[in-house]
Amino acid sequence: MAALRELLAVYGALDAVVSQPIRSTTATPVVDRYLPAASEHPGWYNTIESTFFGPDSRQNAEPDGTLASALEGIVSATAERPLTTPQKSRLLYALASIEQVRRADPTIFASFAESGRGAFVNALATLGPDSRPIETRREKADGMAEALLEHIAQRFTSPEDFNVIREFAVAYDLLPGDALYVPECFPRRKIVNGHECVVVDTVCRSPDVSLQNMKAVVNPFNWDSNYPDFFCSMRDSEPVRTDGWGRVLEQVGFCGTGFFDLKTALKFYPSDDGDPSQARLDYDLDDPAPGPGGDGQVIIDRGWINMRADNADHDPTKPGVTVQTRKVVHILGWEPYVQVQLVSLSGYGTSSAEFLFGNAKKPPVDARPFHFLGPEDAGAKVPGSTQETPSGHFAPTAVKLWTDTTRDLTNDYVALAQKWLAGRVTLQDLAAYSATTSGRLVSTPWKFLDAMSHARYTPSGDPTNEQQGGAS
Repeated sequence: MAALRELLAVYGALDAVVSQPIRSTTATPVVDRYLPAASEHPGWYNTIESTFFGPDSRQNAEPDGTLASALEGIVSATAERPLTTPQKSRLLYALASIEQVRRADPTIFASFAESGRGAFVNALATLGPDSRPIETRREKADGMAEALLEHIAQRFTSPEDFNVIREFAVAYDLLPGDALYVPECFPRRKIVNGHECVVVDTVCRSPDVSLQNMKAVVNPFNWDSNYPDFFCSMRDSEPVRTDGWGRVLEQVGFCGTGFFDLKTALKFYPSDDGDPSQARLDYDLDDPAPGPGGDGQVIIDRGWINMRADNADHDPTKPGVTVQTRKVVHILGWEPYVQVQLVSLSGYGTSSAEFLFGNAKKPPVDARPFHFLGPEDAGAKVPGSTQETPSGHFAPTAVKLWTDTTRDLTNDYVALAQKWLAGRVTLQDLAAYSATTSGRLVSTPWKFLDAMSHARYTPSGDPTNEQQGGAS
């Protein structure tokens, strides 16, 4: 979608501020405040532009021109298709940041304050609830623009203050209410398997979407339907894996507008352990890398999406769901800061929010079911199925080993297993428990430890392989 490229370009205007031959001494630290370390990595926007849209693509020249062109492009693109709620949230953050830069140095983004704030008002109108006509939203934006800008000036002093701005915008009908549930993206960089990766953790909740509806769209084969702006296609990948994991070929980029994309072969495993109130989806690079159809450009791509019913009854059919995600990625040959901006601004790192505020509200009838693993999956595993769990998955592996060995134990076993899964068990706990069991059970905890040492990661743990060390 063209609007996603234009949204990136709005942030590119901030990059243009710190990419000038002579930097503004008052504006540069403000850019760094809202786009941390931007002045240390000037030109990141040009790198993404030239990579995805070719060497002849538009490049940063000066901040005002970049911003004016981007805002015009957003207004034009959204006339055909509105921004997603997370994209609206990201655009509001950019507009608020730009206003603070302009206040620090009025010679920068001067056109942003001219002509009755027309460019700002038009962009602000694209953020309003889609249920209202654009003319109504523009009238609202025109009437509230100065109040919002004053609120930004007084209350938006750091990235952590952004939710205050969102709350104001929602209260005055300038932003849809579900924008308050969009997770803010604060990526970190971490060394994983010798590579500096982007790591994004999010926790978000929706009071309107049920776990059942969330599960109906979260299967990777649905990602291109859930968020077609960046997930261009999710295709079958042959041959079918024999270990119980699904296999899919992911193609991401600025779909329909660029000539470059990333093709990554992934494996994935959906599970719920028979508990209807929760579910999770683990994914990783297919193996051996790069996997069928993969282009080898993404050399680390792993993470998980954990979901649970979040209502008084823990009922998966009732509204209320909390989603916790982790995304870990490294693109070969890309400077880490450029990767951070791509993951953050494209929505790649927080794509689960696109699911939550998109198709999960009303799942398409042709969506692939949660347990679908591929075209030859014979209908896929269904809830309550006895299909064997892949051995590489931490929790099912652990529970299966314990269950097979200690089937007739009572409360002591259950308490210890739960303690282990919560990450609180110690070797002393294992030793004490072993002392009370039969000879057969004495060896089981050590089998348990061995199984865990070979697990790739846990649904609630850290798939970044932390023993590699080196967060930056």
